[in-house]
Amino acid sequence: GMDRVATSDRVYVVEGVFDSMFLPNAIASAGSNLFSDDLSISSDMVFVFDSEPRNKAIIDAMKKVSDLGKQLCVWPEDLPGKDINDFILAGYSPEKIKEIIDSNCYTGLSARIAINEWKKC
Repeated sequence: GMDRVATSDRVYVVEGVFDSMFLPNAIASAGSNLFSDDLSISSDMVFVFDSEPRNKAIIDAMKKVSDLGKQLCVWPEDLPGKDINDFILAGYSPEKIKEIIDSNCYTGLSARIAINEWKKC
């Protein structure tokens, strides 16, 4: 989705292509490595990992994004499923998912604290 992303707006970076279809101005990384140097395309980016608090690779990637001072979503614990596609299948609207993401964004130390409270490993 890099060819159609509006860099002047908030950009959502998600793992899966299906997940990106439910958010406005979203791109997919096709894996849990959401951040690389060539992904610094906007000053307002939110990295949205899958909701897998027991997955060490996801936790490590979230910590890396946090250490780089980037904004990330730490999902609430009560969501059904592991990713945006699962949330849609469970009956959440794309608007509600965007609202959940926007209200659970963290950076810096607050991101590290949120990750540590969220993780199960």
